[in-house]
Formats: sequence, structure tokens, C-alpha cells
Amino acid sequence: MYNQPKKRILVAPLNWGLGHATRCIPLIQALVNNHFEPVIASDGVALKLLQKEFPELETVELPSYNITYAKKGQFFKLKMLQNSPKLIKAIKAEKKALNVARDKKVDVLIFDIIYKMIEYLEDLLQSKREAVVTWKKTGEAVVRKIFDIKGLGIIVGCYLRDGVCSRNSKVECVRNNQVLGEGMINSLQRERKVVKEIHAGYEFAFITKDDFQDWQEDDTIICYTQTKE
Repeated sequence: MYNQPKKRILVAPLNWGLGHATRCIPLIQALVNNHFEPVIASDGVALKLLQKEFPELETVELPSYNITYAKKGQFFKLKMLQNSPKLIKAIKAEKKALNVARDKKVDVLIFDIIYKMIEYLEDLLQSKREAVVTWKKTGEAVVRKIFDIKGLGIIVGCYLRDGVCSRNSKVECVRNNQVLGEGMINSLQRERKVVKEIHAGYEFAFITKDDFQDWQEDDTIICYTQTKE
């Protein structure tokens, strides 16, 4: 059952006292018990504690913050302000260290402080922007009439036989079982009104914003919508 490679989980507790590290001990143990492979990233006494608890696990040493607390609660904010240069310097160095940790091909990152999570989510969002784009067929239509309007260009009048056709859909022109060209719908209309989508059983017209304009009556039109993976 567990012949597949274990998923590697990076656990990065903050070294501001041992509370953060001790809270991670049962979490790390649960990951081990459930056949994951934790990688521990921390510094100072927190890292030493976790290395002692889990000597068999791989560890990554992060830059130390060297933060000191105010002795009185009312001076906490002032003390943190005084520590801010250390924080900024450590955050920049820590990000480089976490990039090294990512090179170890971890599958999931677990953080114990909020700004680390924010940085990770920003990186994750960036990776999502680079997701693979695919096209899914949503409908099929037949060309009924072609209109060449001065100032507008070619307007393709159609009847939607199946599915849905949406504004911003990609459309393919199929003639004699061959795809002759494609385009992106720039304007979608029904009964001279601009609409967002058309459902099967209705007539409609569209204008594309691409070079292909060789539409003919009785051409088959395949409609696609964009999806990301």
C-alpha cells in the first residue's frame, strides 16, 4: 500500500521561544505515523529540540531572528519596532533558505508564523498564473448566413444545435471533416442584442477578432471554453 514515494512535508516553526517548536512535535509525529516524510526547517534551540526529537529526519537551518522581548507588556510594540531591522534582514535571508528547502522537492509547506504563509501564498498564486491552459468543447453550431457589413466585417449567422456558446469562446470552422481555421468571439448577439451566452435551439450571430474570416454557409462550428489546470 505504501510502495509509492512518500510526500515530503516542510515544517517551519518559528524560533521565538520553544512554544512554536513544541507545538509542532505532535504534528510531525502524526505526519511520520501517516507515512509522510517531514523536513524540518528552523534555527537555534527550536531546531536543536526538533533534531533531538526526530534525529532520523532531514533538517534545514534557517537564519536566526535574534529577537528580544520587552520585560513589560506596555513596551512590546516599541521593542518590536526596535527589532524591525533584524526582522527585515532575517526575512530576506530566510526566503533564500526556504528556496533551498523547496529544491528538496517538498510537496507541502507548513508554517508557524503568518508572514511566511503570506509569502508562500504569493508564490503559489504566481505559479497558478502560469497554469496550463486547455480548451473544452461546449457546443456545436451550423452556419446559416454570412453578412459582410462595411465597418464591422464578417458577421456569422448560426444555429446552435447542441450545448452552449459564450462570449469570449473559441470557435473552430469545420468543413468536409477538416478544421479550416479558428477565432475568438469578439461579439455575440441574438435578435440584435448583445448577450453573454447562447443555448442549444437558438439562432445567433458572432464576430471574431482574428484573421480567419473564410466562413461559409453549412460550415460546422465547434465552440470551446478556456480552462486552467
